[in-house]
Amino acid sequence: MPKSRSMKDWQKRGLEHPELRTKANESTRSRVDQLPNGKEGLYPTIRARGPGLERLTDERAYAETLKRGDYVEYDTAEEGVAASKAHSWALGRAGDSPMGKFLASQTPIGKREDEERTD
Repeated sequence: MPKSRSMKDWQKRGLEHPELRTKANESTRSRVDQLPNGKEGLYPTIRARGPGLERLTDERAYAETLKRGDYVEYDTAEEGVAASKAHSWALGRAGDSPMGKFLASQTPIGKREDEERTD
């Protein structure tokens, strides 16, 4: 039976704010790498910085996720990749929804002036 996993802030941001984008028009990117405990961790390579988003190098993203502890742990890399693909599918659905399209049309790409985000 699969483990129950709570959604991390970086995963919620992508679903709740599909209008937030990097300059390259990306909202969320993730990687799966081995954690120090031998398990596999799914973590973001795009982080919220102030009102916008920043794409990090793989090395910097890994170091930051270890510091924050905001990775999602899996037993195998295959499980992590499958979860990443499922999240990407959900993000696509959120962005394609009428609300996602409306929000994207109302907010400049990569910027929300009403809040600062640090996920």
